[in-house]
Amino acid sequence: MRTVLTLVVGAAIGALIAVGVMLALDDDSPAEANSLTTDGLTSADCVELIPDPVFETLGWQLGGVATENAGRCERYGDDGSTTVGDLAVVASSGEDRAEAAERVYDERCSELFGGGSTPDLDVEWLPDGATACARLLPEGQEQGLAEVVLLTDADEVVQIRLVAIHATAEDAVQDAFAQLVAAADQHW
Repeated sequence: MRTVLTLVVGAAIGALIAVGVMLALDDDSPAEANSLTTDGLTSADCVELIPDPVFETLGWQLGGVATENAGRCERYGDDGSTTVGDLAVVASSGEDRAEAAERVYDERCSELFGGGSTPDLDVEWLPDGATACARLLPEGQEQGLAEVVLLTDADEVVQIRLVAIHATAEDAVQDAFAQLVAAADQHW
């Protein structure tokens, strides 16, 4: 009886965490909604940006294929989800595209502070040469929201988010992000 009660309480807590994280990801506040570009991503682009091996690396069951939604790629499964999208880079007066991209990148990286884990501003586990910052799953947890912000050589800023609903090892998250960053860097 005690074991069944423990399992039920654990499942309920896990479900509440998952709902909270999904609501945080689906926050369509005007600032967030307007910051993603609609650069003509197609569902075919999304399949390349979030391929099957990413979910396999995470140890997740494959869900549907990645699709485009509101200018970003999304892929959902029973164990979690991931989104990939480029952010708007608008140059201010006297600022060129590269400077604007660097500014947007720096702003997004500074926003990663908080949320239960310390951002990694020197991400050595990503592909060589990647300019990126990351926030992994909260300390001591294998569930929640993890994020990478990538500055590409083409002066694009790409936001990659991963939501782990079920326990997912940190090294698997890092390996999956490495695959996602490589795909995004190739696309943009």
